[in-house]
Amino acid sequence: MGRDVLQMSLFGPGIFNTVELTELYGQEPGGIFDIPVGPDLKPMSIRTCYGDLVVIINVLEDYARILSEAIVEWNLEGFHRAVFEIHGARLRRIAKRYAEAIGYNYEEALVNCKRVKEKKWSDNVGEDALVLAARGVKG
Repeated sequence: MGRDVLQMSLFGPGIFNTVELTELYGQEPGGIFDIPVGPDLKPMSIRTCYGDLVVIINVLEDYARILSEAIVEWNLEGFHRAVFEIHGARLRRIAKRYAEAIGYNYEEALVNCKRVKEKKWSDNVGEDALVLAARGVKG
C-alpha cells in the first residue's frame, strides 16, 4: 500500500475523536450506555439481507485493517495506539459474530476476489487497447 494512502491529514485529527467516542458505548452489549432504539424508545427490528450483512462485515474488517496500518504508518504509541488496537479488536469481534451467523468467511472471500481479478486481467489481454482504438476511430 502506498505511503500516501494513510496520510494523517486524511484522517486526523477527527479520527481520534471518532474512535474514542465510539468506545464510550462499551465493549459488549449493555456497556456504559443502554440506549433504546426507535422513535418510541423500544427495541426495534431492522430487515436486511445476506448481501447487506456481507457489506457490513467487509467494512468492519477493512476499517480494523486500516486502523492497524495507521498505527504503524503514524508510529502511534501509548494512549492513541491502545485506543486504535482496542477499537480494531472490537470491530473484528462484531464482524466475526455476524460472519459466523451467516456462514461467511472474510479471509476466504479476499482470496477468491484476488483469484477472480487475476483471471479477469489474464483473460483480457489487449482488450483495453482495442477499445481505445475503436473510440479513436469513432471520435
